[in-house]
Amino acid sequence: ECEEIGMLQASANPGSLMSVQGSDARPKTADEKEAEELAKEYKRLEPLKAVAGLLAKAKFHCRHESTEQCLPTLKEYRLKIWPKIEAELGKKLTMFEPTGLKSVDHVDPDWHPFYLQVNLTGCRNRFTYMHVKQTPGKSILATLEKYAERDSIRRTMRDGKSVCNLEHKDGNRVAFAFVRNPLTRFVEAYGHMLTNAPTNAPKVKPGIQIVSGMSLLQKETSTARARRFVENFLQGAGESLTGTLVPQSEYFAPVGDNCSIKVGVVVKEEKKQKEWKMLLEKKGCNASEMPFLLKEVPRQSTHPLLFQTSSSLSSSSTTVMEEALSGKDGLAYLRAFCWFSLPDYFMLDYQLPEKCMETDMSMVVDWAW
Repeated sequence: ECEEIGMLQASANPGSLMSVQGSDARPKTADEKEAEELAKEYKRLEPLKAVAGLLAKAKFHCRHESTEQCLPTLKEYRLKIWPKIEAELGKKLTMFEPTGLKSVDHVDPDWHPFYLQVNLTGCRNRFTYMHVKQTPGKSILATLEKYAERDSIRRTMRDGKSVCNLEHKDGNRVAFAFVRNPLTRFVEAYGHMLTNAPTNAPKVKPGIQIVSGMSLLQKETSTARARRFVENFLQGAGESLTGTLVPQSEYFAPVGDNCSIKVGVVVKEEKKQKEWKMLLEKKGCNASEMPFLLKEVPRQSTHPLLFQTSSSLSSSSTTVMEEALSGKDGLAYLRAFCWFSLPDYFMLDYQLPEKCMETDMSMVVDWAW
């Protein structure tokens, strides 16, 4: 009878129903609470598993096979992680689509992505070198020229089909490229941009002044400007930098319609001597007689962010960017960069910075593997 009276009162006052029911509710056990927390965590991590799947898919379509699905997969990845980038920086950003190197020509007609076809003396394989900007180009070209057979070097622009036709016809040809730690490449490119920025550089898109805005402030070396550059880069600055900051993963996209180059070997700039020798030995060359030539003078960064990685530029601008991505206020910018550049880290087998490994990115990479 008391229960009936209570239910009648509760029907008139729904809030009291919760009180009546709650008074008799059984407290959750420790196991039930743990299961509930695990369910919440599983729900939170489920989208990250999809991100990991896209990383693995992008590595297949870009790095291994160079298929037409390379850029669309990178776009899908970027769409998935864009909310995380915005959350890190606490602001809305305009996402730009991965375009590879198709839009480089109209920005700087003096530089074009290119390949070199070369026959190295005494090697059983012929080689195609794909140039990735902001790698040690002078040293690479000097090395290839020194050990090439007479008149065997041929340069082909990326939009030309001759290199693709040759690749398809010549089953004995090996394509390779030099790559760099994504963060080191980015930091050094920033220093180069401030040093060499033209005063009349174009805008990438309305409201985003990348090169021209910085060229007016070349004497200013502030962390605020460096962080503004990171924000602009995330919104499409790569297109304005003539390939310097285009993510390395996009270099592996097809050359054009029905024309792709499978880059079978990547040589890390940080281990160029060792990995160049391994490439030659694997392809039947006399590696002991063909050491890699050093033309750029490396700079050893003393900043812990770059883990003593080598850089060919020593400037106050570079140091400022290193500082802008570290410390309490800078870690958000570093994490945003890492989310954006995760395809490069994963495809090229580079270790994420420690502060990025302390986030969900660590799990995403493990799942992708």
